[in-house]
This record gives sequence, structure tokens and C-alpha cells, in this order.
Amino acid sequence: MVREGNQRASSVHATQAEAERAGRPAARADQTEFYLHGRDGQIRERDSYGNDPNPPRDAR
Repeated sequence: MVREGNQRASSVHATQAEAERAGRPAARADQTEFYLHGRDGQIRERDSYGNDPNPPRDAR
């Protein structure tokens, strides 16, 4: 897990599930984005826990 503003990993986990369990609460606490990457480096999942500068449009 790499926290925003850091270049090196804040923590290392054996499985993706462990990393997700550690990363989501950290993203909520820091009010930042949470990215879940696959083995190929592509973003699989993304959640925003802070002030989103580009919120989704209202579907009216």
C-alpha cells in the first residue's frame, strides 16, 4: 500500500484482500482516493473518500 504523497510503500501484504482491508480504512481516514490494482497494473476498482472535484452528474 502506498499512501498519497509517498514514493515508497507504507505497507506490504501477502494477498490483495489483505491490502484492501488495510487500504480502505486508510483512504477513509486520509479522505483520499482508494485504487485497487490488478496483477497487470491496471486499476480494477476505485473509490473516492474525500472531496471529489468531479462528482458524477445527477441522473435526472
